[in-house]
Amino acid sequence: MRRVPVIVLTALLAYLVGAVSHGTTSPTTTSTVRHTPEAPALVPPILRETFTPLSCQRSTTLGMEGCAEHQVLYLDVLINQQRRAIFRTLAPGTARRDFVAAETSWQRSRRLACVSVADEYGAGSFTPVAFADCLVTLNRAHLTSLRALYSPPSEG
Repeated sequence: MRRVPVIVLTALLAYLVGAVSHGTTSPTTTSTVRHTPEAPALVPPILRETFTPLSCQRSTTLGMEGCAEHQVLYLDVLINQQRRAIFRTLAPGTARRDFVAAETSWQRSRRLACVSVADEYGAGSFTPVAFADCLVTLNRAHLTSLRALYSPPSEG
């Protein structure tokens, strides 16, 4: 299986985060006061997979896919827990909005990167395995990043 270099994934994530956080809006010059409904409460994004996990059996392609899917679901739970913990520590306002934007962008980037990895296998039977393995790899890396970036500074 071909691995995507971490630098490529990091650059893609940085691009996506920049695009989301630096989007442009055009000012309105209307004199009419518009009532806008209150924005929903800001919450961290939640990873929710759309697949029903297969059974894990490493001796078949479907079983390999199932094993990876179970790992994805487990890591999703850990990422969601980490996100909630981080979110609670951030100041309301900009810090939380930026965190939500970054995590939402990461989710999109994760999916697109794994689609690209799986595309290497065309319509072959290993395509879903490659996709699920990619999700596992990126979830592990992201969990490590979240823990490193948002851990309390060590006294030294």
